[in-house]
Amino acid sequence: MRTTPHHDCHLTPEAWEALAETDEGSWWPTWAAWLAARSGALVAPPPMGGQGGDAAALPDAPGAYVMMR
Repeated sequence: MRTTPHHDCHLTPEAWEALAETDEGSWWPTWAAWLAARSGALVAPPPMGGQGGDAAALPDAPGAYVMMR
């Protein structure tokens, strides 16, 4: 994967292509590893419903707005 620090000059598309490495297969594992190296620890999702989790739970999908005539 070819990345450039924000303070460095950017490569032209032609220069980037000349320097880029070709890998067989999917790009997803490489991208997932790049993302994991720059991400924090996993955290629990926020509670469902209103702010603070004290509001009623959200209705099942589709929502009431879909059922209106």
